[in-house]
Amino acid sequence: KNQITSCNIHFISQAYYKTQYAIQRQQSDAMTFISSIFTSKEAQEICRVQMKWKHINVLDYDTK
Repeated sequence: KNQITSCNIHFISQAYYKTQYAIQRQQSDAMTFISSIFTSKEAQEICRVQMKWKHINVLDYDTK
């Protein structure tokens, strides 16, 4: 089982109404996921999300 340890959202720039977007995803290592949102035309980064997680042993997980 995995548990998210951090989730950071960075708003880098503004986009206009009806702007088309492209999403780029990458996993930088086994426990880190990064996703960036760009404008389709200018390829300007608008937002970046970074999540990190850790593996937890299901037997140690407190379900109370």
